[in-house]
Amino acid sequence: MKKLLSIFLAIFIAMTCCGCNILFPNNNSNNEEGNNPPVEPPEKVTLPNYDELESDELIINGWYTPTLSKESFQTYKDCGFNYIFIQGEVNGYVTMSNATIKALELCDELGLKAIVTIDRPEHAIIYAETFVQYESFVGFNYDEPVVYTNTLNGRLGFYELEPLVTALEEAYPQVEFMVNLNPSTAMSRNWGGQNDPNITYAEHLQAFEDYLGGIYANKEVRNWLSCDDYLLRKKPSTGENYLRKTWLDNLEILAERKRDSEHNFTTNFFIQSQPFSPNNLRVPTYNDLRMQVYSLMAFGYDSISYYCYATPPYEDTVAVPCDALIDRAGNKTQIWYDAQKINLEAKKLEKVYGQFKDNWIGTTQICGTNNTSKDANYKNDSFTLNHPVAINNLSGVDTITCTEDIIVGYLKDNSGNPGYVVVNYNDTTYNKTSQVEIKFDQADKALVFIDGEKQDLTLTDNILNLDLDLGEGVFVIPYSEN
Repeated sequence: MKKLLSIFLAIFIAMTCCGCNILFPNNNSNNEEGNNPPVEPPEKVTLPNYDELESDELIINGWYTPTLSKESFQTYKDCGFNYIFIQGEVNGYVTMSNATIKALELCDELGLKAIVTIDRPEHAIIYAETFVQYESFVGFNYDEPVVYTNTLNGRLGFYELEPLVTALEEAYPQVEFMVNLNPSTAMSRNWGGQNDPNITYAEHLQAFEDYLGGIYANKEVRNWLSCDDYLLRKKPSTGENYLRKTWLDNLEILAERKRDSEHNFTTNFFIQSQPFSPNNLRVPTYNDLRMQVYSLMAFGYDSISYYCYATPPYEDTVAVPCDALIDRAGNKTQIWYDAQKINLEAKKLEKVYGQFKDNWIGTTQICGTNNTSKDANYKNDSFTLNHPVAINNLSGVDTITCTEDIIVGYLKDNSGNPGYVVVNYNDTTYNKTSQVEIKFDQADKALVFIDGEKQDLTLTDNILNLDLDLGEGVFVIPYSEN
């Protein structure tokens, strides 16, 4: 009897440990026929109609103002720009001038918003008294200051700017003040100032936030966090094209500041839209422009600025043309048409992207199997993110594989639904298209925005396949319908 009892207990324990529940028919592990039970269907997700929701406009801006005529400003607007920096030949960097007034009048007439470059911040209140009369006037831009004023570039530092910007905000709270910061690549110079010449880039940003970041925090107007760094490179000695290694790093640094700060920042970044020095005579293509635009979206940026729109008069320093969207004779270049194409494409995403951009979680970088299969230790030198989000932390995603390297931005809408910006991140001159497979945990549907156009796709086995062209970006919102 004891032997039989021992055998019975052994069988019972074995069955229990294996997850079997023959002795407990009410458990859901098996149905009445003895087969495995059906898998619980995913919870149905009802996505909002993004087109019907209010959304911030996607700001697309251009540096270096074209000639002062209604025709040239209309051409600017036709290219897909809705904001404009007023500076350059228009006013010779002299803020208060007849040219600036004429430019604001043209912006009023055409419905453009204007940010005026300020040369003397101590006179900001005086300038504002005149400029606020124009509906187009948004505020001022002050380019690349240091922490403390020094002789390196003659710009006032954050410390000296603080009382001036505070006074401007108190007198004209509707007027914004954008400080465009130096990128991390500029820290080889003395950007700290005489009080701290060995400042790190993190300390440089913290000084900006301490002195200026709180002045417009949580106010009715935008609190700008802006920077420029330029991606497209060409070695003068060999003609080899490559991507600047620090570019993604700089995008991440500002995106993290916006995400983690209490100051409610609006982020802006300048993309490269022209060759700009004898050491970098690379002409951007449509694929180059769209890779930059979608990369900014993969980090939740609010504003995209072009450097440059019109071509500055560089003849004295550059022996060959460095034309931007508009050449020095005022004619459209191929870059203008390429910029118009990507700008209009980006504007199609404005409504849906606007629901996600303020909830950027992080961005991941994934190496393609074409590279890793040849070299298990392969590394993309442009993948320099300090805090890439892990794939297993992407909500609802099981796996992501790709044939060529990609970045994936992870964002959420205001209801917590995840969205992903997937970008083919390879130098476009290498002609690397990428086949991407995203396997979701449960999603059987996905809204996929390709070339800005929405497609509502049914997924097989929870898998979405994407064929990314050179520099192409796609916005993906997975969901479950059944």
